[in-house]
Parts: sequence; structure tokens; C-alpha cells
Amino acid sequence: MKVAAALAAGNSIIVKTSEYNPFSTLAAAELGTEAGLPPGALNVVCGAVEAGQALSSHMKIRKISFTGNPVIGRKVQAAAASSNLKRVTLELGGKSPILVFEDADIDSAVTNTMKFLAFNGQGCTLGTRVLVQQSKAEEFVQKVAAKAKQAAKALGGDPLSPETMSGPIYHQRQRDSVVNFLEKGKSEATLLAGGNKWGDKGLYIEPTVFYKPKRNAEIVQHEIFGPVLVVDVFETEEEALDKANDTEYGLAAYAFTSSIGRAIRLSKRLEAGAVAINTTNAVHQTIPFGGWKCELLDLLQHSNQSIQYIYLREILT
Repeated sequence: MKVAAALAAGNSIIVKTSEYNPFSTLAAAELGTEAGLPPGALNVVCGAVEAGQALSSHMKIRKISFTGNPVIGRKVQAAAASSNLKRVTLELGGKSPILVFEDADIDSAVTNTMKFLAFNGQGCTLGTRVLVQQSKAEEFVQKVAAKAKQAAKALGGDPLSPETMSGPIYHQRQRDSVVNFLEKGKSEATLLAGGNKWGDKGLYIEPTVFYKPKRNAEIVQHEIFGPVLVVDVFETEEEALDKANDTEYGLAAYAFTSSIGRAIRLSKRLEAGAVAINTTNAVHQTIPFGGWKCELLDLLQHSNQSIQYIYLREILT
């Protein structure tokens, strides 16, 4: 995502792959070489924590961009500060809220909410916290839970088959982390669907839906990075905003409503870099991408806000 712009601006770039999945990055770099990139323009380093430490503290590197979790993000920023004060861009996960108001198209909201299963929940902008207005809550959760149970039937399919729509968690360590959150969630909320590992082969997790969590539940406050959805209710717009903004993450937020006035109000008050209305697509090719809080971009260090946009789609149809 970041290589093309850096190269176009005349920079050489080093990409450090995850030690768990380096192959697609290596393949992309090979294509770059075949396309005629000069030697040294695009470089790939494969390695674990030692490679990350070396890059973030290197005195010749002037800019570093890190995507990962907040614990490592803090170490990257500290190493950059203690070396040559290189500029840092951090993208440290997400816990994006979806606000569903009683005037929304509930079926559309349900369909869009089910995108939390994309990449098996292993996506930073996925809507994994849902806040539904009380009058529509029961209808909404029944439909979402039914779809989650149906999705579970497709787990474990042949990865080479076009009909297979879901794969495993990327690593056993992450699968174990998700399972730990599932066990905590069972004491923090009502379990409506899933809640367990799936099968004896592969790192699969059942699509899981929790309902009405405790206010400070860990499954609400932390990124799980797995196929886990948490649904809560609200009575008023003010209550919805209060709950939506009550995490340290601020990458994206979504709202479903037929009121353009409410859409504009929410876009100004949701603490998220990307605010989308009546869709859960947080990325648009014509608009900057970034966030608030632990997602703060380096080009906005002078401000306590990130670039915020509102993506309106089919509000009044």
C-alpha cells in the first residue's frame, strides 16, 4: 500500500515482512524487479523482532511506517526518538463501531455488519462493535446471529475452491489469543452464536456474536483480531456517541440512518479518521486514510485531530 507512493516520490524503500507470512511480499518485490525497478529501490527484509529493532533505530533511515499492535508501536516510536528522530507513521489496529439507528434499513445494516467476517476478522477497519437503537435491537441481533451460524457451516473448505469464503486464523499464537478473548467474553456478555474453536485441523474459530456486554468488558475495549462481533444497545444519539468513542482506537466508524442531518452530526463527533454512512467500506481511493488516538498520523503531529471524512452512500433512497 505504501511502496508505490514512496517510489514515485524518489525514495528507496525497505519492506520488513511479517516473519509468519513473508511470501506475498517477496512475490510482489520480484514482480517489481521484472518491471524494471532499479537495484536498491525496493528492498525486502525477512525477520522477527531483531529486524524491526534494527530498522526503527537505524541512523540512516529517515522515515518508518509500522502496522501492528500498540505494544510494538510504542517500541518503534521510542527507538525512532532515541536514534535519529526519524518520522513515524503508526497504524495500530482498530475496534471500529457500527451505529444502527431505528430509521435505518435494518437488512442493509445486517448485511454490512457481516463484513466483520472478512479475512476472518483479521482486518484493522472491520466493524467489530455494533450499537443498535433499542427499538430495533432484537430484530437486528436475531438476523446477525442466524447469519453467523450459517457462516460457520462453510469453515474448513478447500482453499483452492472458489466457493470457499473463509480461511483460518493466520497463526496458532493468534488463534490462542482469540480463544482467550472468547472465554473472557462468556463472562462479560451473552453469547448468541459461536464462541469456540472449530474442528480438529487448522486454526479455525467459529463466527461469534456477543450481546449486551458489560460497559468496560475486555471484548469491547480490545482488538480481538478474529471473527468476533460485540453488539450493544442504546436509547439516544448521545448515548450512542458516548459508547462509540469509549475506546483507545479511532481508525474507522460507521453509521446507518436515513437522516442526513444525523449523518453530518455523527461525522463531526465520532472519534474516527474515516466515517462512512450506510456502508462499512472505510476506504475510498480519493480520500486520505488515517485515524485518531493510537492511529495518529505523523503528518498531523501538530494537531490533536486526524483527517476525518464522511463517505455518504444511499442515505436518502
